[in-house]
Amino acid sequence: MLDEAAAVDREVRALVEGWHEEVISDIVRGLELAGRFSKETRHLHGTLAFTQLEPNRDHALEVLADSWYHLLCDEG
Repeated sequence: MLDEAAAVDREVRALVEGWHEEVISDIVRGLELAGRFSKETRHLHGTLAFTQLEPNRDHALEVLADSWYHLLCDEG
């Protein structure tokens, strides 16, 4: 419900984005402490790990697959 509110309310969107970045930063710190992945890719790994926690993974996978298909296969 919060994500839906963020889609239409700028203030809610800023709060949600700030919270997301805070969680991702915590994941990145954990990756740093564990010595996992290169420094250059930790934020991306943290972002991907966080988004895997989202409840609608099937939809996210569908959107991601569609995006990659258009990037890699579309001639347009």
